[in-house]
Amino acid sequence: MALLKEGAESHDIAAQIGVTPGQIAAVKAHISMGTYGAASNATEAEADLAITDDDREQAVASGRIDITARDQEGTIVVVELKVGAA
Repeated sequence: MALLKEGAESHDIAAQIGVTPGQIAAVKAHISMGTYGAASNATEAEADLAITDDDREQAVASGRIDITARDQEGTIVVVELKVGAA
């Protein structure tokens, strides 16, 4: 979030934090639509996550997972990105 606020480019942010430029673009879209949630809380939560999906959506029995990560305690975290209201 801080890098986005500073005006950094999506590809630079993606390389720095280990996600795809598309994931950064999705977050930017949600911020601009006001659907991202409480930005102050999101920054704190994201700092504790490590992306584990090798920059690919994961196929599971119930569908596809946009972003898979682990928190500092090893808990798997699934992030679903939506363009409109979910």
